[in-house]
Amino acid sequence: MGTSLKRYTTMILAAAAFGFVFTAILYNLGIQQFAVKYMLIGASYFLFYLFLAKWLKEINQYHIAISLAIVPFLIDASTVITNPALVPLRFPFSTTFLLIGIVSGLVLIKKSSAFYGLLLFFLIYSFLSWKYFIPSIIFTDQIVDNKKLDPSILSTRFLDLNRDTVGIGSSGSEIIFMELFFVGCAPCEKKEEMFLELYKRTPSQKFQTVFICEGRISSFEQFKQYARESKLKNKVQFLYNFDSSFNEKIQNEYGFPYELVFKNNQLIRTFSGYNDESFENHLTYRVSLLK
Repeated sequence: MGTSLKRYTTMILAAAAFGFVFTAILYNLGIQQFAVKYMLIGASYFLFYLFLAKWLKEINQYHIAISLAIVPFLIDASTVITNPALVPLRFPFSTTFLLIGIVSGLVLIKKSSAFYGLLLFFLIYSFLSWKYFIPSIIFTDQIVDNKKLDPSILSTRFLDLNRDTVGIGSSGSEIIFMELFFVGCAPCEKKEEMFLELYKRTPSQKFQTVFICEGRISSFEQFKQYARESKLKNKVQFLYNFDSSFNEKIQNEYGFPYELVFKNNQLIRTFSGYNDESFENHLTYRVSLLK
């Protein structure tokens, strides 16, 4: 009885330690692709379950599976309270990968032919997650509701590359994409690729793009150099924000890049943040809007 209790205690501690350490390491590796990260989660928990099952042969396999799953499940579930912005991407979506990994290990240990079906399901689920589910979740998360927007925002004055005070140039376009960024913002730079592709797919006279650099973060010289080296330098209007009143008007409480989409001078959508995995969703939205 004492030996059995000791083994159970060892199993629970090992499972808990793995859950905490592995989660901490994985989410600090800098892996950008969510699909790759989640597949690693599933594969790692699958292998660790097999390790525990071989090491603790006398313990009920279902008890091992539950012990291994409960710590990461609780860590992920806590985001509902600690960081709701991670819902549903972190919980429950990523959690499903570790559960599939543990269940697959259990089925393999039980020598059930269902393992091959689970493996096929895991591969298909991973592919669909990479191609459709994750991009859709990320894109939806990047849409923010900004009801406080000051209607006079389009009449704000900025500095152009010559330090002249100017307004947003009028091209007569029905659609205006106003992109707020700062120099050194990695997601901002990545989003430029999406705009480059948009210019390839859609005639430029159908829309106007304005890139506004945040003066509280980037100096004018940094902005000027960035604009002159940008691949979009001949396509978009680069402006420098020097007036704090502009920040009050847009009420950006979300981060960068921060984009305002106008149609006939009326705000129709606001985006915050960017990730490569949402590339196609962002592009599809704009192409559809410009048809």
